[in-house]
Amino acid sequence: MDSIVKLEESVVSQIRSHVILNSFEQVVGELLQNSLDAGANDILIKLDLSSLSIYIQDNGTGISPDDLEKVTLQNYTSKLGGGNKKPSMFGYKGEALYALNSISKVTIVSKVESFNSPYKLSWYGGKAVAEIFDTNTTTGYFQIGDLGNHGMVVTASNVFSGIPVRRQQISGSPRVRLVEGIKLAILESLIRNPKVKLQVLLINKEKFQLDELASFNNQHCLSSYSNLLFHLFGLKVKFDPVCARFKDIKVSGIIGAKPISSKKHQYFFINGNPFGIPPEESNKLNNLFTACGFTDDATSNTKTTGKPFYKYPTFLIKVKCAEKRSILQDTAHSNTWGIIVRITEKVITKYLETLGYESGTRVLQPTPSPFASPAKRRADKFILSTKAKLGKLSEVEMGGLVSNRGCIQKVKQLPTVTKKTISKRLSTTPSHCLCHDQEYTLDESLDFTKEHLLPGNYKVIKQLDRKFILVTLKEEQMRIVVLDQHASDERVKVEEYFQEFAQQLRENPGLRLQAPLAFEVTPSELALLDEYLPNFNTFGINYETHESGVTVTHLPLILLNKIAQDADFLKDSLIQHCYDLNDHVKRVRVDLEDWFECSYHLPRIIIELINSKACRSAIMFGDELTHDDMDRLIEKLQHCKLPFQCAHGRPSIVPLARLE
Repeated sequence: MDSIVKLEESVVSQIRSHVILNSFEQVVGELLQNSLDAGANDILIKLDLSSLSIYIQDNGTGISPDDLEKVTLQNYTSKLGGGNKKPSMFGYKGEALYALNSISKVTIVSKVESFNSPYKLSWYGGKAVAEIFDTNTTTGYFQIGDLGNHGMVVTASNVFSGIPVRRQQISGSPRVRLVEGIKLAILESLIRNPKVKLQVLLINKEKFQLDELASFNNQHCLSSYSNLLFHLFGLKVKFDPVCARFKDIKVSGIIGAKPISSKKHQYFFINGNPFGIPPEESNKLNNLFTACGFTDDATSNTKTTGKPFYKYPTFLIKVKCAEKRSILQDTAHSNTWGIIVRITEKVITKYLETLGYESGTRVLQPTPSPFASPAKRRADKFILSTKAKLGKLSEVEMGGLVSNRGCIQKVKQLPTVTKKTISKRLSTTPSHCLCHDQEYTLDESLDFTKEHLLPGNYKVIKQLDRKFILVTLKEEQMRIVVLDQHASDERVKVEEYFQEFAQQLRENPGLRLQAPLAFEVTPSELALLDEYLPNFNTFGINYETHESGVTVTHLPLILLNKIAQDADFLKDSLIQHCYDLNDHVKRVRVDLEDWFECSYHLPRIIIELINSKACRSAIMFGDELTHDDMDRLIEKLQHCKLPFQCAHGRPSIVPLARLE
């Protein structure tokens, strides 16, 4: 074994730098913040995402030749006033350029007003030296132009070149995610001073050109924050300003007048720093919009029973208050944070009132039920309400659902009765299934497995009220259970339809539209649609993207019949699937040979349509079943992957009693 030796300084610097700068978007943010700290209001950024290189030029004050030689040294800074960080400055530790110099090839050229020529930072024998720069010595996309009276250019080539694992990780992630991260870094950097002119260009080596990622001039713009959101993310939403103050706490910002398809555009800043709202408070703020119906889609002519896509409010909230570490370090117990949340809630509530919404007065529309006649009891209507969100199942959970280990339910302690009392109990059996009753609580562990449905392990007694099937399970201590006839048949039907759909996709994925459907999308949405086109093709959905939007040319039959000519509904459905893929809710690569796995990773709209089809074609409440009908239903149920829940995920079997 070799002797223990100290790491070389270059290796130590790379390790330390990796902690300071751990992503390419963070590099972009740090360099942009350096330009803003230098007083720049005109900034040009060029990015080469293939090599992870950046060029940034600004019209800031620049750095004198003497200070230029110190700029990449660790813990050297000009951002401390009287030993304290200047309030308007971002950084002050003198670590960003030092770290960047350790993980990339850095070039710095600076021009200050008191010098006639720009100076470039060069290294000789490991020592930094400032020397006069000749503008004719650079070529290519990162050619350094005229800096005018003052300004600076920083280029960093092949970032993370000495950390191959990090480069591989970045190159392996979707390009759209990297671009969105860069946009977010720009927004977070400009939040303190949005009144700048900024141009961000992407190097396109295939077409030998520079593609514009963002370009705007906020120097004289009144609505600078809404302008930022539009030019960075393409949010075509009318934003309204809001403001409130309590003692030394000021809450201000903008709120979108209409909901959008993503929850990502909800920004919160405290004293100019991005702040991640805890989930509990985030849900509370979003519920203010949901409860009054703000996020409902009232414009679409296409109606569905479930929720094929979701809408979210968008806002940018800035909080200014006294610097308190407790807000960031212990949010849950911070009195200041509690006040900030209450002020924000008041601001949102008042804003919604100005739009004509009344807080907490949302009335849910009734959803299709299995009853032949609409004039039924409230409890009956609740049984198969389809206002349920699809759960997010991991592979382990998916495997557990179909294993033979059984499904464990918590149920009330079952009464033990004699066979003589059964006939009396039948006459008083509830007319609705308790498993769908919100007030039905589960206390004791009961185990149901598919083996209980094997021939000889159960006995059908009778049909109850043309709604339920009364069954005894033959065990050590016999149990009486009830099966919801609609939910059980719905489960059988939905699995049949999922298998049929997967088979159709393998044979004839999509049908060409006689009249293609076109719609506009934001640049971010367009990038997502480009990224996930192969996934959509798997499900029979094909489209062409162009600069201004998308044209859908092929759809599977089930979607074609539903969409008709409603391009907006189709757009929302496709965008929802893009976000599900991007957020890892759905899997990008799907095996159509495994219909059960495929069924979860389908677009939500297709899942909802298949669920709805199964619901409408299943045995209804009020349908009379013979003894043979009930036996056949249970036999089919035994072959299902998830026999004890309906298409919407609710249980379809409930225990009534144990027999002596």
